[in-house]
Amino acid sequence: MPEATPRHRWYDGLLYAWFYDPVEAEKRRLIAEWIPPGSTVLDLCAGTGALAMELAQKCSRVVGMDISPRMLAWARARNEKAGHSNVTFLHGDSTRAGRFVEGPFDFAVASLLMHEIREEERALVLSEACKVARRVILADFTAPPPSNLRGIMNHWMELFFGGPANFRVYSHYLEHGGLPGLLERLGLPVLDLARDRHGACTFVMTAAPQTV
Repeated sequence: MPEATPRHRWYDGLLYAWFYDPVEAEKRRLIAEWIPPGSTVLDLCAGTGALAMELAQKCSRVVGMDISPRMLAWARARNEKAGHSNVTFLHGDSTRAGRFVEGPFDFAVASLLMHEIREEERALVLSEACKVARRVILADFTAPPPSNLRGIMNHWMELFFGGPANFRVYSHYLEHGGLPGLLERLGLPVLDLARDRHGACTFVMTAAPQTV
């Protein structure tokens, strides 16, 4: 099994679970609604494991992957407390997902990942996800952001929590059309598209063209 280089953000773990997880409850619910009962799921950038815990109630197998040891420690502790035998978490790099897990999964999910990584890494994540899963669900900020309170909050939280370097990557993501723009550049189909009630988060489903 290859090893991934650990990456840390100052808010990984406790702060993320306390602040971000409640804010993202609607995102998790909408993602779960797209996944039929009994499915197998690879949760890329699984974070504190909140989505995996929700999916565990309806899916036959959930594998959460994250590159942050602090996030993984939190997710594993959460799963141990919940007692889900169908969920596992592993330390892995989503740009090389196929080296850490064996497919096929019914779904691969990447929530709030694409705006945090560079364009070439986005392409790698999607390429790997399409190799190991029949369908890929992406959830990320809407581009351009809505001019309501949630859109403004997302914008400034990216600058405050992520810092200038992360904000530049986030800005590139927005300037190039968000998720629909990314899929178009990579030649991947949009099989389904939705937005949350604020219009601040976009959800898309895609797959490798030959599997559609």
